[in-house]
Amino acid sequence: MIDNILKNHLLRCPECNSELDYNNDEIIECSNNLCDNQYPIINEVPTFIDSTPKSSRGFEYQWKKRLNGNFEIDTLYGKDEKEEYSQFFRHLKITSNDIENKNILDAGCGSARMLRLLSEKHKANFFGIDLSSSLYDAASIKSINLIRGDLLKLPFKDNYFDFIFSGGVLHHTGNPQGAFKNLVKSLKSKGKIYIWLYSIEQGIFGKVRLILPEIYKVPHSILYLVCWFLACPIYLGGLLLNKYHTFSEIKFKLFDHLSPKYRSVHSENEVLKWFGENSLINIEVIISQETGGIGILGEKV
Repeated sequence: MIDNILKNHLLRCPECNSELDYNNDEIIECSNNLCDNQYPIINEVPTFIDSTPKSSRGFEYQWKKRLNGNFEIDTLYGKDEKEEYSQFFRHLKITSNDIENKNILDAGCGSARMLRLLSEKHKANFFGIDLSSSLYDAASIKSINLIRGDLLKLPFKDNYFDFIFSGGVLHHTGNPQGAFKNLVKSLKSKGKIYIWLYSIEQGIFGKVRLILPEIYKVPHSILYLVCWFLACPIYLGGLLLNKYHTFSEIKFKLFDHLSPKYRSVHSENEVLKWFGENSLINIEVIISQETGGIGILGEKV
Protein backbone atom coordinates (compact mmCIF):
# COMPACT_ATOMS: atom_id res chain seq x y z
CA MET A 1 0.00 0.00 0.00
CA ILE A 2 1.34 3.40 -0.99
CA ASP A 3 0.59 5.03 2.39
CA ASN A 4 2.66 2.43 4.23
CA ILE A 5 5.58 2.82 1.81
CA LEU A 6 5.60 6.58 2.15
CA LYS A 7 5.08 6.51 5.93
CA ASN A 8 8.31 4.54 6.31
CA HIS A 9 10.27 6.98 4.10
CA LEU A 10 11.65 3.98 2.25
CA LEU A 11 11.81 5.34 -1.27
CA ARG A 12 14.69 7.24 -2.84
CA CYS A 13 15.15 8.72 -6.28
CA PRO A 14 16.88 6.00 -8.34
CA GLU A 15 18.83 8.65 -10.26
CA CYS A 16 20.30 10.76 -7.43
CA ASN A 17 19.35 8.86 -4.22
CA SER A 18 17.55 11.90 -2.77
CA GLU A 19 14.35 11.65 -0.72
CA LEU A 20 11.04 11.77 -2.52
CA ASP A 21 8.12 14.10 -1.87
CA TYR A 22 4.55 12.81 -1.99
CA ASN A 23 2.39 15.60 -3.38
CA ASN A 24 -0.75 13.80 -4.50
CA ASP A 25 -2.16 10.36 -5.21
CA GLU A 26 -0.64 10.18 -8.67
CA ILE A 27 2.89 11.60 -8.47
CA ILE A 28 5.97 11.45 -6.25
CA GLU A 29 8.76 13.93 -6.89
CA CYS A 30 12.50 14.02 -6.20
CA SER A 31 13.31 16.57 -3.48
CA ASN A 32 16.60 17.47 -5.18
CA ASN A 33 15.98 20.60 -7.28
CA LEU A 34 18.90 19.70 -9.53
CA CYS A 35 17.25 16.38 -10.35
CA ASP A 36 13.53 17.16 -10.04
CA ASN A 37 12.41 13.80 -11.48
CA GLN A 38 8.77 12.80 -11.15
CA TYR A 39 7.46 9.25 -10.84
CA PRO A 40 3.86 8.11 -11.27
CA ILE A 41 1.83 6.05 -8.83
CA ILE A 42 -0.14 3.45 -10.80
CA ASN A 43 -2.72 1.29 -9.00
CA GLU A 44 -1.06 2.41 -5.72
CA VAL A 45 2.30 1.14 -7.02
CA PRO A 46 5.18 3.67 -7.15
CA THR A 47 6.56 3.24 -10.65
CA PHE A 48 10.18 4.09 -11.48
CA ILE A 49 10.37 2.87 -15.07
CA ASP A 50 8.47 4.11 -18.12
CA SER A 51 7.92 0.66 -19.58
CA THR A 52 9.21 -2.87 -19.28
CA PRO A 53 12.67 -3.08 -20.91
CA LYS A 54 12.63 -5.17 -24.07
CA SER A 55 15.13 -7.57 -22.47
CA SER A 56 12.58 -8.44 -19.75
CA ARG A 57 9.28 -8.47 -21.64
CA GLY A 58 9.34 -12.25 -21.82
CA PHE A 59 8.67 -12.43 -18.08
CA GLU A 60 5.74 -10.05 -18.44
CA TYR A 61 4.28 -12.31 -21.15
CA GLN A 62 5.08 -15.39 -19.07
CA TRP A 63 3.33 -14.20 -15.92
CA LYS A 64 0.24 -13.02 -17.82
CA LYS A 65 0.06 -16.40 -19.56
CA ARG A 66 0.36 -18.07 -16.18
CA LEU A 67 -2.47 -16.03 -14.70
CA ASN A 68 -4.60 -16.95 -17.71
CA GLY A 69 -4.00 -20.64 -17.07
CA ASN A 70 -1.59 -21.29 -19.96
CA PHE A 71 1.31 -22.12 -17.64
CA GLU A 72 1.31 -23.97 -14.34
CA ILE A 73 -1.02 -22.45 -11.76
CA ASP A 74 -1.12 -24.69 -8.70
CA THR A 75 2.65 -25.08 -8.65
CA LEU A 76 5.64 -22.89 -9.48
CA TYR A 77 8.75 -24.66 -10.77
CA GLY A 78 7.13 -27.86 -9.55
CA LYS A 79 6.56 -26.59 -6.00
CA ASP A 80 3.10 -26.21 -4.54
CA GLU A 81 2.28 -23.28 -2.26
CA LYS A 82 3.02 -25.21 0.93
CA GLU A 83 6.51 -26.14 -0.33
CA GLU A 84 7.21 -22.63 -1.60
CA TYR A 85 6.19 -21.15 1.75
CA SER A 86 8.42 -23.53 3.75
CA GLN A 87 11.29 -23.02 1.30
CA PHE A 88 11.41 -19.31 2.16
CA PHE A 89 12.18 -20.09 5.81
CA ARG A 90 14.47 -23.01 5.01
CA HIS A 91 16.67 -21.02 2.65
CA LEU A 92 16.95 -18.02 4.97
CA LYS A 93 17.45 -20.38 7.95
CA ILE A 94 14.86 -18.60 10.07
CA THR A 95 11.60 -19.51 11.79
CA SER A 96 8.18 -18.01 11.25
CA ASN A 97 8.57 -16.05 14.51
CA ASP A 98 11.70 -14.33 13.16
CA ILE A 99 9.80 -12.36 10.53
CA GLU A 100 7.08 -10.90 12.72
CA ASN A 101 7.01 -7.09 12.37
CA LYS A 102 10.15 -7.16 10.22
CA ASN A 103 10.84 -5.53 6.84
CA ILE A 104 11.02 -8.19 4.13
CA LEU A 105 11.86 -7.71 0.44
CA ASP A 106 11.24 -10.09 -2.45
CA ALA A 107 13.64 -8.74 -5.09
CA GLY A 108 12.14 -9.73 -8.42
CA CYS A 109 8.73 -10.67 -7.08
CA GLY A 110 6.88 -11.21 -10.39
CA SER A 111 3.18 -11.30 -9.59
CA ALA A 112 3.98 -11.42 -5.83
CA ARG A 113 3.03 -15.06 -5.23
CA MET A 114 5.58 -15.56 -2.44
CA LEU A 115 4.61 -12.34 -0.68
CA ARG A 116 0.95 -13.27 -0.82
CA LEU A 117 1.64 -16.64 0.81
CA LEU A 118 3.65 -15.03 3.59
CA SER A 119 1.25 -12.15 4.22
CA GLU A 120 -1.67 -14.53 4.65
CA LYS A 121 -0.03 -16.02 7.76
CA HIS A 122 2.25 -13.34 9.20
CA LYS A 123 2.20 -9.76 10.36
CA ALA A 124 5.21 -8.06 8.83
CA ASN A 125 6.10 -5.31 6.37
CA PHE A 126 6.22 -7.16 3.04
CA PHE A 127 7.74 -5.43 0.02
CA GLY A 128 8.21 -6.56 -3.56
CA ILE A 129 10.00 -4.97 -6.50
CA ASP A 130 9.91 -6.05 -10.13
CA LEU A 131 10.45 -4.63 -13.63
CA SER A 132 7.33 -6.26 -15.01
CA SER A 133 3.88 -4.72 -15.09
CA SER A 134 2.61 -8.10 -13.88
CA LEU A 135 2.92 -6.88 -10.29
CA TYR A 136 0.00 -4.52 -10.92
CA ASP A 137 -2.14 -7.67 -10.90
CA ALA A 138 -1.30 -8.06 -7.20
CA ALA A 139 -1.80 -4.39 -6.29
CA SER A 140 -5.19 -5.13 -4.71
CA ILE A 141 -3.54 -7.20 -1.95
CA LYS A 142 -3.43 -4.65 0.84
CA SER A 143 -1.03 -6.60 3.06
CA ILE A 144 1.91 -6.23 0.65
CA ASN A 145 3.74 -3.18 -0.68
CA LEU A 146 4.76 -3.22 -4.32
CA ILE A 147 7.24 -1.07 -6.23
CA ARG A 148 7.91 -1.23 -9.94
CA GLY A 149 11.59 -0.58 -10.47
CA ASP A 150 15.01 -1.81 -11.52
CA LEU A 151 17.43 -3.69 -9.24
CA LEU A 152 20.27 -1.87 -11.01
CA LYS A 153 18.74 1.47 -9.98
CA LEU A 154 17.22 0.48 -6.67
CA PRO A 155 14.78 3.14 -5.33
CA PHE A 156 15.32 2.31 -1.64
CA LYS A 157 17.20 3.94 1.18
CA ASP A 158 20.13 2.07 2.71
CA ASN A 159 19.95 -0.20 5.77
CA TYR A 160 16.21 -0.81 5.77
CA PHE A 161 15.34 -4.49 5.20
CA ASP A 162 15.74 -7.29 7.74
CA PHE A 163 15.47 -10.07 5.15
CA ILE A 164 15.96 -10.06 1.39
CA PHE A 165 15.06 -12.99 -0.83
CA SER A 166 15.84 -13.10 -4.56
CA GLY A 167 15.22 -16.36 -6.37
CA GLY A 168 16.09 -16.75 -10.06
CA VAL A 169 16.31 -13.03 -10.80
CA LEU A 170 19.83 -11.58 -10.67
CA HIS A 171 21.09 -13.65 -13.60
CA HIS A 172 18.55 -11.86 -15.82
CA THR A 173 19.65 -8.30 -14.98
CA GLY A 174 22.66 -7.91 -17.27
CA ASN A 175 24.80 -7.07 -14.21
CA PRO A 176 24.10 -9.61 -11.44
CA GLN A 177 26.99 -8.48 -9.25
CA GLY A 178 25.88 -4.83 -9.44
CA ALA A 179 22.29 -5.73 -8.59
CA PHE A 180 23.48 -7.82 -5.64
CA LYS A 181 25.61 -4.94 -4.33
CA ASN A 182 22.56 -2.65 -4.43
CA LEU A 183 20.48 -5.14 -2.47
CA VAL A 184 23.14 -5.48 0.22
CA LYS A 185 23.17 -1.69 0.65
CA SER A 186 19.45 -1.77 1.44
CA LEU A 187 19.92 -4.54 4.03
CA LYS A 188 20.14 -3.71 7.74
CA SER A 189 23.10 -4.64 9.89
CA LYS A 190 22.60 -8.27 11.00
CA GLY A 191 20.01 -8.67 8.25
CA LYS A 192 20.05 -11.77 6.02
CA ILE A 193 20.07 -12.05 2.24
CA TYR A 194 19.49 -15.18 0.15
CA ILE A 195 19.97 -15.36 -3.62
CA TRP A 196 19.56 -18.15 -6.15
CA LEU A 197 21.16 -18.05 -9.60
CA TYR A 198 21.77 -20.37 -12.54
CA SER A 199 24.99 -22.34 -12.10
CA ILE A 200 27.61 -23.27 -14.66
CA GLU A 201 26.44 -26.89 -14.36
CA GLN A 202 23.24 -26.46 -16.31
CA GLY A 203 20.40 -28.90 -16.69
CA ILE A 204 18.50 -29.72 -19.84
CA PHE A 205 16.75 -26.34 -20.03
CA GLY A 206 20.03 -24.45 -19.93
CA LYS A 207 21.45 -26.77 -22.58
CA VAL A 208 18.53 -25.98 -24.87
CA ARG A 209 19.39 -22.27 -24.53
CA LEU A 210 23.04 -23.01 -25.36
CA ILE A 211 21.88 -24.71 -28.56
CA LEU A 212 19.54 -21.79 -29.38
CA PRO A 213 21.35 -18.70 -27.99
CA GLU A 214 19.48 -16.15 -30.13
CA ILE A 215 15.99 -17.57 -29.64
CA TYR A 216 15.04 -14.76 -27.24
CA LYS A 217 14.64 -12.56 -30.35
CA VAL A 218 11.66 -14.63 -31.52
CA PRO A 219 8.24 -13.01 -30.84
CA HIS A 220 6.88 -14.34 -27.57
CA SER A 221 3.71 -15.76 -29.08
CA ILE A 222 5.82 -17.89 -31.42
CA LEU A 223 8.31 -18.77 -28.69
CA TYR A 224 5.42 -20.02 -26.56
CA LEU A 225 4.54 -22.49 -29.34
CA VAL A 226 8.21 -23.49 -29.66
CA CYS A 227 8.27 -24.24 -25.92
CA TRP A 228 5.14 -26.36 -26.32
CA PHE A 229 6.81 -28.54 -28.96
CA LEU A 230 10.14 -28.73 -27.08
CA ALA A 231 8.29 -29.72 -23.91
CA CYS A 232 6.84 -32.85 -25.53
CA PRO A 233 10.03 -34.98 -25.70
CA ILE A 234 11.23 -33.65 -22.31
CA TYR A 235 7.92 -34.57 -20.72
CA LEU A 236 7.94 -38.06 -22.22
CA GLY A 237 11.51 -38.59 -21.08
CA GLY A 238 10.57 -37.32 -17.64
CA LEU A 239 7.77 -39.87 -17.39
CA LEU A 240 10.30 -42.62 -17.93
CA LEU A 241 12.70 -41.13 -15.37
CA ASN A 242 9.98 -39.88 -12.97
CA LYS A 243 11.73 -36.51 -12.99
CA TYR A 244 9.26 -33.79 -14.01
CA HIS A 245 5.93 -32.93 -12.47
CA THR A 246 3.69 -31.57 -15.22
CA PHE A 247 3.77 -30.70 -18.90
CA SER A 248 2.82 -27.12 -17.99
CA GLU A 249 5.77 -26.86 -15.60
CA ILE A 250 8.17 -27.86 -18.37
CA LYS A 251 6.72 -25.24 -20.71
CA PHE A 252 7.15 -22.64 -17.96
CA LYS A 253 10.79 -23.58 -17.33
CA LEU A 254 11.61 -23.61 -21.03
CA PHE A 255 10.10 -20.16 -21.52
CA ASP A 256 11.98 -18.96 -18.43
CA HIS A 257 15.29 -20.04 -19.97
CA LEU A 258 14.63 -19.11 -23.59
CA SER A 259 12.78 -15.77 -23.48
CA PRO A 260 15.15 -13.37 -21.63
CA LYS A 261 17.99 -11.58 -23.39
CA TYR A 262 20.14 -11.73 -20.27
CA ARG A 263 20.78 -15.17 -18.85
CA SER A 264 24.10 -15.54 -17.08
CA VAL A 265 25.48 -18.61 -15.32
CA HIS A 266 27.78 -18.59 -12.29
CA SER A 267 30.05 -20.72 -10.14
CA GLU A 268 29.85 -21.08 -6.37
CA ASN A 269 33.30 -19.53 -5.94
CA GLU A 270 32.30 -16.50 -8.01
CA VAL A 271 29.14 -15.82 -6.01
CA LEU A 272 30.85 -16.51 -2.68
CA LYS A 273 33.37 -13.84 -3.67
CA TRP A 274 30.50 -11.34 -4.13
CA PHE A 275 29.35 -12.05 -0.58
CA GLY A 276 32.84 -11.58 0.83
CA GLU A 277 33.46 -8.35 -1.10
CA ASN A 278 30.24 -6.88 0.33
CA SER A 279 31.25 -7.55 3.95
CA LEU A 280 28.76 -10.34 4.53
CA ILE A 281 29.44 -12.96 7.19
CA ASN A 282 28.07 -16.37 8.14
CA ILE A 283 28.03 -17.19 4.44
CA GLU A 284 26.56 -20.56 3.59
CA VAL A 285 25.91 -22.48 0.39
CA ILE A 286 22.31 -23.68 0.75
CA ILE A 287 22.00 -25.16 -2.75
CA SER A 288 25.15 -26.39 -4.49
CA GLN A 289 25.94 -25.75 -8.14
CA GLU A 290 25.62 -29.43 -9.09
CA THR A 291 21.83 -28.99 -9.00
CA GLY A 292 21.88 -26.51 -11.89
CA GLY A 293 21.44 -23.56 -9.56
CA ILE A 294 23.32 -21.90 -6.70
CA GLY A 295 21.60 -20.75 -3.50
CA ILE A 296 23.74 -18.76 -1.05
CA LEU A 297 22.86 -17.10 2.25
CA GLY A 298 24.75 -14.37 4.08
CA GLU A 299 24.40 -11.92 6.96
CA LYS A 300 25.37 -8.25 6.91
CA VAL A 301 27.96 -7.14 9.46
